[in-house]
Amino acid sequence: MIFFYLLVAVMPLVRHPIWAETQIAGVTLNKYLGVICLLVGVMYLGARRTPPQLFQTAQSRLFVLFGLATIASYVGGGSEIPLEISPLANWVSFLLLFFLTGVLVDSIQRLRWTLLALIGGVAFASLHLIKEWINWGGGRPGWVTGDPNYFALSALLCLPLAALLAQDPVPFWERAYCLGCLVVMLVAFSLAGSRGGFLGLIASFVAVVLYSQRPLRNLALGGLLTGTLLYAAPTSPLARLLTPMQFDQESTDIRAALFWAGLEMFKQHFLTGIGVGNYKAMIHLYGDPNATLENVAHNTYLETATEMGILGLLVFAAILFFSWLSLRRVRIATQTRPDDTRVINTAARGLEAGLLGAVVAICFLSALHVRLLWFVVILSMCLRPLTIETMEETAASPVAVGR
Repeated sequence: MIFFYLLVAVMPLVRHPIWAETQIAGVTLNKYLGVICLLVGVMYLGARRTPPQLFQTAQSRLFVLFGLATIASYVGGGSEIPLEISPLANWVSFLLLFFLTGVLVDSIQRLRWTLLALIGGVAFASLHLIKEWINWGGGRPGWVTGDPNYFALSALLCLPLAALLAQDPVPFWERAYCLGCLVVMLVAFSLAGSRGGFLGLIASFVAVVLYSQRPLRNLALGGLLTGTLLYAAPTSPLARLLTPMQFDQESTDIRAALFWAGLEMFKQHFLTGIGVGNYKAMIHLYGDPNATLENVAHNTYLETATEMGILGLLVFAAILFFSWLSLRRVRIATQTRPDDTRVINTAARGLEAGLLGAVVAICFLSALHVRLLWFVVILSMCLRPLTIETMEETAASPVAVGR
């Protein structure tokens, strides 16, 4: 399992000099790590007590359908995106991650370590971003972690989870670890300066407060801490929203032009879309002829609709909806059983809040390739069978029967 935890931890590192850029025989180390994990998963498949429930949830079936449709659209759409960074390569890795997680995360203990690896990986990526901000003289950083907007999305997905795990009645070292990761991620999130990520953070924060036992206290303390940090940061997303500089306004104008051109593209290809991977190359045909448009949509929903048509958009939206619904049901089912399913309940609350924030944030960036977004969706598929199995074991135990 150590290889799987390591695979989870390195997911936020887009251009890491060791994991993403060091090659042996033309293959990067993170790909070798993925192959090792795949071999471990195949071997463990025969050793499991019960078969993995890979397709028990609605989002798991829709996820595979969406992935296969994306691959088919890319192969048949004539996209010129290089294979190694193409939607085909992305979705092969996403589907393998779906298989690995469903097979390997089959106990509360393994879920716990997976969550800790996820938080630690984003915190480690945050340290890289902070280092880049210092070395670059205060500009918006983003090299090892990729574009700062995408880093902000990855951090947003994990911030609520880290905050909740830091409050759990677990060993002190674990609370301290999660609290340290939370602080580092918050600092890096503020330095990333993502306006869309900031709006998503508000949605996540509201969700965490509403689900807590002391909402007013948490609202006051959390709002004061987060607001102060975001306001004081030199590249604060709050400052970019309230007092945008010239390049901020130019970025807003470009995104508006991309939105209206993308909307026109969607109208003309309502049913089938233009093919996955073709938005950036074709968007100039649908916008102002005097404008230079050659970029992604900066809106995941719009880009999905234009490339895959209305059916693709509906399937993508359904994946997000059923993932949220599944996490909500697990949260409700486990909130009165603190002893045996505490980790599951904390995971469900944290992932649900993070996913709600991501649903808002991806209105402002094209995020179909972001691994942590899909990993949160995949984790939502694992929690339900794990909850059912844990409750059944508790009910069948001698202590439970004697009560």
